[in-house]
Amino acid sequence: MNTKAQDGVICPLLTPFSADGVLDAAAYGEHARFVIDDGCSGVVAFGTNGEAASVSPRERLIAVDALRQSGITAGQLLVGTGYCDLETTLKLTRHAVQAGCAGVLLLPPFYYKNVPEDGLFEWVARVIDGVNDARIAIYLYHIPQVAGIGWSQELIARLRAGFPDQVVGIKDSSGDWNTLSHLMTQHPGLHVLAGMETMMPRAYPLGCRGTISGAANICSRLIADMIGDLDAGKEPAQIERIAAIRSALSGLPQIPALKYATAARTGNTDWVRVRPPFMPVPARDGAEFVERLERDGGLAFSVRGDK
Repeated sequence: MNTKAQDGVICPLLTPFSADGVLDAAAYGEHARFVIDDGCSGVVAFGTNGEAASVSPRERLIAVDALRQSGITAGQLLVGTGYCDLETTLKLTRHAVQAGCAGVLLLPPFYYKNVPEDGLFEWVARVIDGVNDARIAIYLYHIPQVAGIGWSQELIARLRAGFPDQVVGIKDSSGDWNTLSHLMTQHPGLHVLAGMETMMPRAYPLGCRGTISGAANICSRLIADMIGDLDAGKEPAQIERIAAIRSALSGLPQIPALKYATAARTGNTDWVRVRPPFMPVPARDGAEFVERLERDGGLAFSVRGDK
């Protein structure tokens, strides 16, 4: 029987790079343990917030193994494995499945646009056949505004009908309420994870119990408490603070800004490093961002300075 990701807050981990540009496996594991201890039920290795498109397949394999060695359990781990070429996608997916991970997050092959849905269906079929392991659990990754291609509602239904034991869920990062609500109401049994934690109060009554939230890199406890209030049937008390954090993020490139805040929290200035084409947030903008997180979001950044 294949594994399934947990509900609650799942953090798409930022990826740390050392001064020489190498992926810092030790800092990666430390950050994963921090967000788990701070309320997350799981983590994603190499989603969008992890600069996945800038990290090589070799580095991804090493980093996933490092997460496991750092104490992250297989059931707490989803792995982004979708590349444009089938060989790399198969290699990464086999590795995640053999490690017992809760599932893989699968982008469509995104370079070619306006491809027929028959082609996308065939691509998923070849991933499933090529891995050839009953444990595979695929979470479709729907982020068309970034990838330029997505999973249509009709294709999702077709994939679910064709591979009900393998295509088990979806992360909806479209940011569109109609898309998320349709996924919840029209695809029984599909494990839907919201890509925006701010949609959870509306999505919860429809059955959505989990979110993969980039903001969880810096405020996982706040989001976990919001879901806890929803579980208890209470009006979430954290909405205004989460909205303030989202507002502070909206004026900056998200990944560099989240990395700046993580550097402020840990005191490890290596965290500000990003790979091109991203650029670090200017120090003045980063400092103002952290001040807004403290003032309006109620977050604490007591550790400052060099590591």
